[in-house]
Amino acid sequence: LKTDDAALLAQVARFPLKSNEFGGDIASAAVLKQRYATIFPEKTKRCLLASVPERLEYDGHVLYEVYCDVGPYPIRFLFEPDGRQYFWTGIDNINE
Repeated sequence: LKTDDAALLAQVARFPLKSNEFGGDIASAAVLKQRYATIFPEKTKRCLLASVPERLEYDGHVLYEVYCDVGPYPIRFLFEPDGRQYFWTGIDNINE
């Protein structure tokens, strides 16, 4: 996000990214590149970069989430740990 590089961001994404907004699930790096500017306006980028993900656990499954309520609707970004790495796995408009 700091460099506005959708291809670099795609390297930490696990496709398909689940999404109930921005045209639905994001199937590939190419689709992410097309939707990048819509998903990440400046206020959302600043929010995400300044946030500390919060741990969420249910049924033994662990996720980390970041809420950014800075645009026309509140968005939740979801990340999943896999070993020592974290992958971006979803975007959720929490009003939907």
